[in-house]
Parts: sequence; C-alpha cells; structure tokens
Amino acid sequence: MRRAIMMAGPTAIFQRPISVAMLAVAALSFLIPIMSARKKRKAEQAGLDA
Repeated sequence: MRRAIMMAGPTAIFQRPISVAMLAVAALSFLIPIMSARKKRKAEQAGLDA
C-alpha cells in the first residue's frame, strides 16, 4: 500500500501544473539568494587577492 502511494505521489504532482509551478517558484526563491551570495563572496575574494 505504501509503495503505491510513493509511486502515485510524483505523478499526481506532475498532473497538476499549479503545484509544479509552486514547487519551481519555491526552489528558485530558495536558490537565487544562495547563488548571488556565492557570486558576491567570490568577487570579494578576487578583489582581496588582487
């Protein structure tokens, strides 16, 4: 029974475009600040090394 739920979970998500969009927005809003912070940190280190 549990295995059936695990198999149905991802397909159920992909059958609903709204939930896919929500997941994508959540992932982007989580990743973009991390990536920009890394770029800033690298730029600062490059400036200090130079």
